[in-house]
Amino acid sequence: MHQNRAIITSDTDKKLFIRDENFPATRSRILLPLTIRNNIIGLLDLHSETKRALNIEDVEILQTLADLTAISFDNVRLLNETRNLLTQLEATSSMQTQQIWRKLTSRELPAYQYTPAGVRPIFNRERNNQENEGLKNSADISWSEHRLY
Repeated sequence: MHQNRAIITSDTDKKLFIRDENFPATRSRILLPLTIRNNIIGLLDLHSETKRALNIEDVEILQTLADLTAISFDNVRLLNETRNLLTQLEATSSMQTQQIWRKLTSRELPAYQYTPAGVRPIFNRERNNQENEGLKNSADISWSEHRLY
C-alpha cells in the first residue's frame, strides 16, 4: 500500500492489476487501507466483475467505510486488552486481600469471655509470645488455661 491511499485497478491496466485466482471473473478492483493512527492494520480488497466499476466518489465512500472498520477492529482490540488487564487486576487484588486478611487474622487481639462466674481472657499475649519464641515451660499457667465452673 503506497502512501496510505486507495488503489483502483482494472484488468485493462496491466501494470497495476493483479489477478486473484480466487476471483477469476474480477475486471476491476480497489484496495483500501485499514488505518489506525497512521498505521496500516489491514486492507479491504473489493472486486467487481465490471470493467472500471469504481470512481473517485466510490473511493471516498468506501474509504470512510474502511476507516470505520479499522476503528471497530481497534476498539475490539482495546476492549480485549482492558478485559485482560481487569482479570489480572482482580487476581492481584484477590491475592493481596487474602494475604492481608491472613496477616490480620493471625494476630490474637485481647478477647474476653463473659460467664456467670465472671470475665476471663480468652487469649493471653504473654503466653502466645512465649510459645512463639519457644520459651514456655510447663510451670507457666495463663488465664486462658483455667476452667471456670
